This record gives sequence, structure tokens and C-alpha cells, in this order.
Amino acid sequence: MINKLAGASIRSKDDLILEYCKNRNVLDVGCVGQDKNINSSEWIHEKIKSVANALTGTDIHVNEIDRLNKLGYSIKTPDSLNKEIKYEIITIFDVIEHVDNVVEFVKFHAKLLDDDGLMIITTPNPFNIRQILNIFLFKIPSVNEEHTVWIDPLNFLEVSKRCNMKVVEFYWINEYFKHTKFYWRILDYILIKPLRFFRRYLSANYAIIIKNEKT
Repeated sequence: MINKLAGASIRSKDDLILEYCKNRNVLDVGCVGQDKNINSSEWIHEKIKSVANALTGTDIHVNEIDRLNKLGYSIKTPDSLNKEIKYEIITIFDVIEHVDNVVEFVKFHAKLLDDDGLMIITTPNPFNIRQILNIFLFKIPSVNEEHTVWIDPLNFLEVSKRCNMKVVEFYWINEYFKHTKFYWRILDYILIKPLRFFRRYLSANYAIIIKNEKT
């Protein structure tokens, strides 16, 4: 399996997500606090809305939920989700690294998949070459203080097993933002991009696509 991970394709997150969500009934988990602001034209929830047959969002930011629902979105808190409704696609973008218990979080949402439904999860790669350079240059990695865990792709294979789920696809994901500082642009050109080309395990993020094991 490690050879498959190491040689997996590198994709743009938005392109990958829209490909899977097109003409599907989608649940987008953590849709308010995504990497692009809800007022941005690049907000991925809005992009999914433009291609999906039906889209429901869920988040814990109650004030934003009320405001967005008044604008025509369908966003609920996790507790208010109708557990009888099943989804073809459940997207969880850069959320699992924030939760208290990854296995229980995935299990909760797995119950909302239909029989052939897919769950698409993205998360930062702990072995991102940029983090190694951050330690070398600045002594510490760049870490979001709201994160509770880093999950290596191999670790996620174990998470999937504990959730009785099967890995369908795996992709490395490009960085979400362009770095504007001159030294990062130079390092990107002479070091980061070449290293990621030869060793994809140094990529910034990854996406893992899983489904329920059939009993």
C-alpha cells in the first residue's frame, strides 16, 4: 500500500471535489469554516452548490448558519441533521484535524451514506516539505492552534479499518494558497516543487475517499 500512496496522483482539491459531487446528493461537513471565506467566489460550498443535484451543509457556527439559510442555503447543525436522509457524497474538507475523536467523527457521518455512497476527506500532510523547511529556517513548524491531530495517510488506513470502511481512492493535493513572500517563491522553484515531484509524500495535503464495507 505504501507504494500506491507514494505514487498517487497530485490533484487540485476543487477540481477533485467538483468531479465527484457533480449531479450527486451531497452533504458538506464543516462548510462554514472552509479554507476560503464564505464571502469569496472561491468558497468551495458555493462551487459544489453549482454542480450538485442537492446540497446540504453542516457546521457548528450557529450564527453563520442562520445568516446563510436566509440567503437560500440549506445548512444545519450536526444535531439537527435528519438521520433518515442518506447521501451519495459526504465531503469533509480539512475538518478531521480539528475534532476530538477522529474515529467516532467518521463513524457518525458514515451512517449518513447511502449503500454506495462515498466520503471524501482532505487533511494536511504532516510530512509536507514546507513544514520541514519551517523547522529548519524558523525552528518550529507552522501549526494551526485549533488542530488536535496530524494524520499520516498510513494512519488513516487504520482509521478506515476501525470505522469498517474501505479506501476507494487516494490523491495528493496541491497547496491551497500561493505564497507571496519572495524567499518562499524562490524555495518553491528551486527546492519544494522538484522535491515534491520526485517524492510525492512531501506534498502539502491529501484526499482519501472511503466507503462503508458491505456486510
